[in-house]
Amino acid sequence: PATHSIAAPGTGFVTYIVHGESDGITENVPATFGAVFAKGDVPHGSSIAATDGEGHQLPLQVDVKAKHFDGSLRHAVLTVIVPRLPNGGEVSVSLSRAPKSETAPLPLTALPANFDTVLSLKMKDGRQLRASARDLLKSSKPDLWLAGSRVTEWWVSGPLRDASGKADPYLSARFGIRSYGAGKPLRVEVDVENTWAWVPKPRTEFYDATISANGRTVAQYPGLSQMTYTRWREVFWWDKPVTAYVEQNLA
Repeated sequence: PATHSIAAPGTGFVTYIVHGESDGITENVPATFGAVFAKGDVPHGSSIAATDGEGHQLPLQVDVKAKHFDGSLRHAVLTVIVPRLPNGGEVSVSLSRAPKSETAPLPLTALPANFDTVLSLKMKDGRQLRASARDLLKSSKPDLWLAGSRVTEWWVSGPLRDASGKADPYLSARFGIRSYGAGKPLRVEVDVENTWAWVPKPRTEFYDATISANGRTVAQYPGLSQMTYTRWREVFWWDKPVTAYVEQNLA
């Protein structure tokens, strides 16, 4: 989105519209989106608040991603919680300058007790490769992309391994796990990477791919050919999906 100018603190300076699509949740609907700001609009030490079209304050988390040279906010990932968003309905969300506040990220215990996402590849040469989000969470420290009480997003990565545990020299997996809290929506992203820069004799890989989570097959792609220095991804919701989307109110 383009940058915007802010009026006085507490005055709305940019409006977004959150749309509810069919078959999604309708209560406490989270919407996560990026926003950029002009130099000085949100000074160092300040933050952002959100209100709906009737002036009611909405829960908002601000994850700062970039600042201008003067320390003011340049780019942030915003997460707003809409109390009620009927399928086919919409809610106007206005942003304004507000005092800064911070919260701690959610713990990994916010994930379901049975959480896992498994990527399985059946290679053209007959090998079976596998990567598990649960195993990577246990064996490595996840990186945080979003970190707060409204939403926390962890990222873990590692090579795909065969049945003996040997790492494949070419293919690796990345898992992005976005939780809005225990018992609340959970979004998972799976990236399949053939991107190592210094691997000897880089090559196209041929395989059938399956992604499984929460007792079901999320995606199945037979006969894939993945060129070197490429990735592909699959994004899904653990349980009932959040189908809301956000657009700027350009008017």
